[in-house]
Amino acid sequence: MTKFAAAFHDDALKAEAFKRQRALIASVVLTATDGKLAIELRGEFASMLELPVCGGQTKTPSSRTA
Repeated sequence: MTKFAAAFHDDALKAEAFKRQRALIASVVLTATDGKLAIELRGEFASMLELPVCGGQTKTPSSRTA
């Protein structure tokens, strides 16, 4: 993950890094409730973000809230 993050700071790799990141996001759902905006990421990228929070437990990649 460190190399992936570093690619966003390298001008030669930045476009490819964004392209690969977008491929990992199936959809973004925005929901307004009581004046607050909830953002839900769906896809593999959401699963990657959740792994450190869950202590490495594996979950299905269908839907994750970030």
